[in-house]
Amino acid sequence: MKFYAPHPATKGGTRARPAFIDGPEFALFLNGLPDATAFLELDGRIRLVNVAFERLLATGRAGLLGTDLTRHGRNGEDLLLGAATALARLQRFEGRGAIAGQPNTRAMLQVLRSGEGTPYGALLVLTPPERGTAPLGGTFRFLTEQNPPDAGPVLSPAHASAEARALRALTQASALLVTGETGTGKTAFIRRIAGADPDRPLVHVACTSLTEANFTAEMQGQDHAPGGRRAGLIETASGGTLCLDHVEDLTLPLQARLLALLDADSFRPFADGGTVRLVTATGVDLAALVAKGAFRADLFHRIAAVRVTLPALRDEPDMIPALTQRIMARINLHRHPPLSLSPAFTQLLLGHDYPGNIRELENILAHAATASGAQATAEDFTTPPRPATMTRPTGTDLRSQVQAFEEGLIADALASHRSKRSAAKALGIDVATLIRKTGRARHSTPNKE
Repeated sequence: MKFYAPHPATKGGTRARPAFIDGPEFALFLNGLPDATAFLELDGRIRLVNVAFERLLATGRAGLLGTDLTRHGRNGEDLLLGAATALARLQRFEGRGAIAGQPNTRAMLQVLRSGEGTPYGALLVLTPPERGTAPLGGTFRFLTEQNPPDAGPVLSPAHASAEARALRALTQASALLVTGETGTGKTAFIRRIAGADPDRPLVHVACTSLTEANFTAEMQGQDHAPGGRRAGLIETASGGTLCLDHVEDLTLPLQARLLALLDADSFRPFADGGTVRLVTATGVDLAALVAKGAFRADLFHRIAAVRVTLPALRDEPDMIPALTQRIMARINLHRHPPLSLSPAFTQLLLGHDYPGNIRELENILAHAATASGAQATAEDFTTPPRPATMTRPTGTDLRSQVQAFEEGLIADALASHRSKRSAAKALGIDVATLIRKTGRARHSTPNKE
């Protein structure tokens, strides 16, 4: 179980902004800029726009001022959703995408802060392709040489849309269910959306660790604990977010106890009126478990008022270059000489299907960083071994069964590593042994007529 403390509150708790922002001179200044520019309030509402912004979005000032930026990003304008999501986290954003039918439009969002560091608004600048100069290397951009490697997450249109939807769910105190395959970044996703408000704590509960014996003490606390009263996880999350991770690991009796706890008035027992926002994360299909009777239907509906699914990496191949660049920047912070990737290694990265998703990509690059010199080659491309898919032979002796299992392991290694040398390295044998064993497998396979 993990507890993430909120960021320090802003000094004085105010969001003061310079007086000139609200004066006529600032509006005249915006109109003098050649790029489409808008001044945004911190809640995402459009406060001011220049003429170029009106022209680019083909919407008059009356249809823009006072509206939420996400309203203009719901008709395929995923770039605006990405900017709105970054603003909700008070982070800088830069990328390319389609705006009002114009592809490859460049967007940059910069949070504006007072001299004391207090944010008071943001500038959104949109540059059409005919004005844009420096290429961003594709649809997704997360890093420039001026930005630190942790400047912000890599957001595809699908991720940006998911984050915007999840943030709306939390704002409305709707129970949010986040699903996705292993390695898609569900925990990081929840930490981003729940940490958008620096004054709200995030309490992470690993449901695997909850048992019949400790459930009440962990969730509701202990009045007579050694050393004095111990607050439960729900109370600790007061005014913030309670994240239930791997909820499918709860037994049916514990599911019933959790449901009773969520539905009870005691779920919001705090004198300061603070409520608890509920987020649940799982890598399995809970609806399928409900159909099998392995998960309570009433609990499923209680925790899944809003559902968000994070896409698998194989469904978003355009994310691979951006993620690779970000991971490499982090690796090279502590590596001398810096690691570069050969064209052959890069092609293997782009062609891999990533059953382990983002986590697998990180592991592949981490392995290359330890196995390579200044440049990673195709032989340094190693993927985790996959479970061997072997149908047990019937009516055969132990030796034949072991040989069949070995052949399955070799076939999986060759499929994963694309070269005999890399496959042999992953299996812990030399290339000559691998060639001999694959030759034996070919000769032992009966001809089919």
